[in-house]
Amino acid sequence: MKWYKTVALLGAVIVGGSFAVIFALGRLPDADRFRTSTEIDAPPAKVWAFLDDEQNMKKWVSWLEEIKRTGPHGPGSTLTITMKDANNGGQIMRFDSHCTEYVPGSLLSESMNAPEYGIDGTVSYRLTDLGNGRTRLETDSRFHFAQWFANLMTPLVMPAARNKMLGDIGHFKALVEKS
Repeated sequence: MKWYKTVALLGAVIVGGSFAVIFALGRLPDADRFRTSTEIDAPPAKVWAFLDDEQNMKKWVSWLEEIKRTGPHGPGSTLTITMKDANNGGQIMRFDSHCTEYVPGSLLSESMNAPEYGIDGTVSYRLTDLGNGRTRLETDSRFHFAQWFANLMTPLVMPAARNKMLGDIGHFKALVEKS
């Protein structure tokens, strides 16, 4: 009977310790942030034209089911983005994306939220002309999860989100370079 107590105590220590580590990792600076950078063999105008077009977004953003714009391109415009979350059993997620910064040819920043899931965030795309028909595309993303369990899982969710973004940016690069 004593070994039951030992196993139960050991299990509680392992589970409690795991939660403590995840909680601590989620409180590190920038735990809710990820960045990407890639160089594309195309001039900034070509990269921008592909980046700032909803029909092209459907070609390179994985999970994207539907996208609708309200208003002209630029600050204040809104996109309603519908995605099928492959990491969550194909659950449909809707994001409202509001353009906060817009410098044609170089910068696009958006605040994004999915109130139904308690997700708020920002995503920025910045282009830098490297000369010789090459462009650097940098992304900077930050997300906050209001639901306690999703917030606790930030150290696990954010690397998965970064991996998705890396895959999308890799696909974007290939499509732009091929076009």
